[in-house]
Amino acid sequence: MSGFLKTREVFEETYRVDDLLDFSSEINRLDSVIQQAPYSALVGYVGRFGSGKSTAIYQLRKQYEQAKKSKWFEFDAWKYPERRDLWEGFVLDIADQMGSRKRVKKQIDGDTKTSKTVGAISEIAQGLAAFTGLSYLVSKFAHLFDKQPIERVFELQEILVAMFGAVKEKDIFIVVEDIDRSGDAGQYFLETLRQFIKNNLAEKRIVILVPIGSEIYDKEDDLHDSLQKVLDYQVHFEPRSVKYSKFLDYFDESTFPATHTVQANVQDKSLWREHIEDWFALAARNGLNIRKIKSAVREANAAFIDLRAKEFKPDPRIVLAITLLNYVYTEGKKRWVTRLETKHDITSNCPIYNYLQVVARNQRLSEYPGHWRPGATHFVEDRELILPAYVTDSRAPNGEPTGRFWLSDFYLIPFGRNTQG
Repeated sequence: MSGFLKTREVFEETYRVDDLLDFSSEINRLDSVIQQAPYSALVGYVGRFGSGKSTAIYQLRKQYEQAKKSKWFEFDAWKYPERRDLWEGFVLDIADQMGSRKRVKKQIDGDTKTSKTVGAISEIAQGLAAFTGLSYLVSKFAHLFDKQPIERVFELQEILVAMFGAVKEKDIFIVVEDIDRSGDAGQYFLETLRQFIKNNLAEKRIVILVPIGSEIYDKEDDLHDSLQKVLDYQVHFEPRSVKYSKFLDYFDESTFPATHTVQANVQDKSLWREHIEDWFALAARNGLNIRKIKSAVREANAAFIDLRAKEFKPDPRIVLAITLLNYVYTEGKKRWVTRLETKHDITSNCPIYNYLQVVARNQRLSEYPGHWRPGATHFVEDRELILPAYVTDSRAPNGEPTGRFWLSDFYLIPFGRNTQG
């Protein structure tokens, strides 16, 4: 059973995707700072968690790699739950990437503070042996973990000097992920890493790119002060106008209504693409970053598939709207969707209320006049009610019709809600 997405890959939790949000101005600003750095440097990239910092860096990396004038590596501290032995993990990851082999799986033993490398040391060593002048490192790797921690740091740095020295490119870029959430161990790692790149390999320019969550950077004074001392440059990732239109090409047109019934025998072209773009903007206005927006799309797609498997014919726009309530909270700090456990209506203070109105009328959110107030969208038991239907009960004193919007309660099934009214 297929969903409303042509492909899920672009919505998966990964930064290795094309730039669909047009971060070009942010990318150019970061590149300008890098170009101005004449020597090895640490560059902090500060922005909200999940806002697209790593995706922007990845676009820059692709540009540099196409020019074939630099070598890029990456290190993710998040792989080490205890944040211990970060230096060992760092050197092993660099060595693994130089050996062109699959990522090394490591487990950190929190009791002994030693690093266990699962079936990897010999593979890394063999990979390094292919580089001219690095064959002697094979024995060093073999005996490295027999040393005490302090002794290992010196040998690790010696190994790193040899590895970087063998890189033919003059410019070396290293992306260090999640070090901002690694506490004191992460701060110590950055401080010693800075000393290392400043005091070794004068013939190379090593640029360390460090994505930093602004939520931590702005609130934790100790981390802020520490980073101020260790970072040579700070660039703030603050995209001003994010456009979601490029995502629309990844939605399957055949799962959306092609037309909208105005009245008997009168139909307009469905504005489903505009409604999806409105949904993205609505999600962003309600505080969802791009990571959460992608998560909501994946969840809605799964809910859509579930409903189709139960032989319903859901509208993806409504499924997306209901799913959004899983990510937005009421003033009482409860998810909006939990309100539907006891209340089978969506009132005007609900984040998706206006959205349901414009979908029902085949209009844009920007066209919403602000005076459509039927009171609430009520869920009713109706397998055929795909779109919200407006039923006129009477007229207001000013002559405008008043009534109710009805929506089938089958949209609540994937969320485990009681759909018996």
